[in-house]
Amino acid sequence: MRRVLLCLGLLSCLFIGSLATADEGMWLYNASPKDKVKAKYGFVPTQQWLDHVQLSSVRFNNGGSGSFVSPDGLTFTNHHVGAACIQQLSSSGHDYMKTGFYAKTQAEEAKCPDLELNVLVGIWVVLPWLAPVLMHFGLIGPAGLIYLFYAPQCHQLPQRSYFLFGQNATYSIGDI
Repeated sequence: MRRVLLCLGLLSCLFIGSLATADEGMWLYNASPKDKVKAKYGFVPTQQWLDHVQLSSVRFNNGGSGSFVSPDGLTFTNHHVGAACIQQLSSSGHDYMKTGFYAKTQAEEAKCPDLELNVLVGIWVVLPWLAPVLMHFGLIGPAGLIYLFYAPQCHQLPQRSYFLFGQNATYSIGDI
């Protein structure tokens, strides 16, 4: 029973999150509003351009975001994102928050010891893959909820779907 409640809780969180809709400036790289951008700005973002922008975007482990601006990993971000690192690298003789820091070469660049950058390399929808796994282990109720939610969005053609444990990972409403 506890496992079923946990699955239902997870499904509820995922379902509620999927109801949130993005405004014009917020969208996933794999769901770009290309027609709206073309109509409003006269620019058609190609898949190559979207992939480049995605791989250029970084998330700092302290909550900030930024962009790669060189092939060597140089990043651009807001001052407050790097403030903790700047303070860590400062010493009694060098207050980099006040005076700044300039490296003439890449070898002279200061390294932030506690800073980590994350790059989104891909987006995968995993929930439809969970349904046949749940079915395989006898958790038919949670699997049925997943199928019910994804049925209107699925490929609906077996030749365009994936199979796990001999079952189609996504089903049409008629298959449920």
